[in-house]
Amino acid sequence: HDPLAAVTLFDDQICTFSRGTVEVELQSSRLMGFTHWNANENGPHEVALQVNPDRFFEHYFSVF
Repeated sequence: HDPLAAVTLFDDQICTFSRGTVEVELQSSRLMGFTHWNANENGPHEVALQVNPDRFFEHYFSVF
């Protein structure tokens, strides 16, 4: 239930995406859940690195 993630399904210009690898620390109790990002155009993950907030809110509030 993430409005930003949902709206990007309908308007892929709201966020700037990049491919890479996301790793989540699961062994260290002190760093548990820490995420690490490595950009790689052939990586298995795609993440949003920038958001256009004006475009997001314009699209989001046009639905209500």
